[in-house]
Amino acid sequence: MRIDVIPAGRLSDEHVKCWLDIRRDNPELQSPFVHPLYAREAAAVFGNVEVAVLEEGGEPAGFFAFQRTARNVGVPVGGSLNDFQGVVARPGFAFDAAELLRGCRLSGLRFTQLLASQQPFQSHHWFTSDSPSLDLRGGFAAYCRRRRTAGSTFIARICDKRRLAVRDLGPLRFEQVAQDPSVMETLIDWKTRKYERIRAANPLAQPGTLTFLQRLLALQGSDFHGVLSAMYFGDRLAAVHLGLRCGHVFHIWFPTYNDELAKYSPGMIYFVEQAAAAESLGIERIDLGCCNADFKARFRSFGTQVAEGAVGLGRILTSVQRTWLGTKRWVQASRFRGPARAIVRGIRGLFLYGLYHDFKSRRSS
Repeated sequence: MRIDVIPAGRLSDEHVKCWLDIRRDNPELQSPFVHPLYAREAAAVFGNVEVAVLEEGGEPAGFFAFQRTARNVGVPVGGSLNDFQGVVARPGFAFDAAELLRGCRLSGLRFTQLLASQQPFQSHHWFTSDSPSLDLRGGFAAYCRRRRTAGSTFIARICDKRRLAVRDLGPLRFEQVAQDPSVMETLIDWKTRKYERIRAANPLAQPGTLTFLQRLLALQGSDFHGVLSAMYFGDRLAAVHLGLRCGHVFHIWFPTYNDELAKYSPGMIYFVEQAAAAESLGIERIDLGCCNADFKARFRSFGTQVAEGAVGLGRILTSVQRTWLGTKRWVQASRFRGPARAIVRGIRGLFLYGLYHDFKSRRSS
């Protein structure tokens, strides 16, 4: 196996076509986060995004996108913005994690939501988690029947709240593509307030993030693009979401809602409306992202196992990080989950801050 590392912004049209052909044949690699345009657009903003081209017999057999920090550690493209990672390789292609690390000229590799089924990384896993999705093949009605058969009444309860909101506030209007330019400003304002309230790192405040999101939204018309949606009751904006669309897959990314309407659960109503609109939009799967939120388990049709871990970071650092993550998971599963949530989010946010500090250091040196 030969490994060539190139800046993601220099991916050729031939590379992109080969990458897309490999993705098309693997149902586990349909997430927008492993699309070549995600890496290429990130590179245009952050600058330190690279792609390892794995060759066999003189032909590309796989691709691995990563972001190189000033400490020469490979991290997910976009840091904590990234909800899914993996080597995009053709079926049957074998590679070794340590060899990949050397070929990328990295001192270490840190992954947070990497496809757990990728065998070369399995000995480097610290933990695995479930990344839930909605199966909307056959339409929304078929999805609802499957949830009822599974014993869930959650969607029915959300529909009751929807009727109450319509009665009190006015008719519901769902815009899959928001037309009002102020909607994005509202999303930023609502999300910023939430991050401040829970004392978590705000990814929208990090250098380059908003520019990156605007670039993704500007890709309308391609197979891969950002989507800004809005939901109203009467003339009142109730929920906003910025997500990613890639073919028949839609990824829930930055959802937020009007706190003043919290008693109606506008965020949950938005999810139901998005799922209901999926069939007419050609969406067959909605990915919710890996998180402890209870509502995701209630909407869930199936899950993809993703892993957190590292390659080549050394025994001491690996032990410290694994211990921290184990403690965090124990706290989240215990009765202390509520009080500890702000602390957990704050410490997790250090990863994002560190990534951008590294980026700024590289640019200024």
